[in-house]
Amino acid sequence: MPTSRSQTDFRGNAFCFIHVPKTAGVTLTSLLEPFSDPYSLDEGLRSSIIRNSSELLNRSQGTLFWHITYNDLVLWYGERTMESLHSFAFVRNPWDWLVSMYHYIRDPKYAHYEQMIASYMTFTEFLHYWRAKRLQQADFFGWNGAQGVKKLYRFENLDGSLAELASDLDIPAPEQVPRLNVSQRAPYRQYYTRETARWVHDICPLDIEIGGYSYDDAPDVAHGESA
Repeated sequence: MPTSRSQTDFRGNAFCFIHVPKTAGVTLTSLLEPFSDPYSLDEGLRSSIIRNSSELLNRSQGTLFWHITYNDLVLWYGERTMESLHSFAFVRNPWDWLVSMYHYIRDPKYAHYEQMIASYMTFTEFLHYWRAKRLQQADFFGWNGAQGVKKLYRFENLDGSLAELASDLDIPAPEQVPRLNVSQRAPYRQYYTRETARWVHDICPLDIEIGGYSYDDAPDVAHGESA
């Protein structure tokens, strides 16, 4: 599910979904796809991103038109238009999120544009690499250095978050939450040392501040995760 908006004939609460990478976006497809259109269909918006978002393009490159940011939507459509929508995103404990990004980028089946370089990295090396990118979840849902979207739902409580979202949008709640794009990996705490766990405060400071996260907040995911 790319960053999307509600269809013009949608009868619920008009919405804007910001798809942050590795925060259950694929799982959300089954819930939102019947009611939404991707923002990437707007050629004017795409041109605006290319003209005005060179810094973020340099950091996220080929993923950007799938993960169009809230900042770019505000720049193109204006704050008044965006304020009229129930804008939302999912946020994830950044220590867990970085491990998920590491495995996702390295997996050849996704053909990620950074797969070649990341496949040679240990997780510690990947943290150095990601710190140089200066890319965190808040870059997708933020506006002027703070939370821009109206509401953040928790990845860690996915079932409850999807039920809450369905109520907020006035759409049917899913009877069963599908786990799509699931990857297998060890619990995230096994990837960190005491030192490297501290690095995340420098890599994702806004994610920690806005989400109120700490290293121990996310449940360990030993049997897979939804992307």
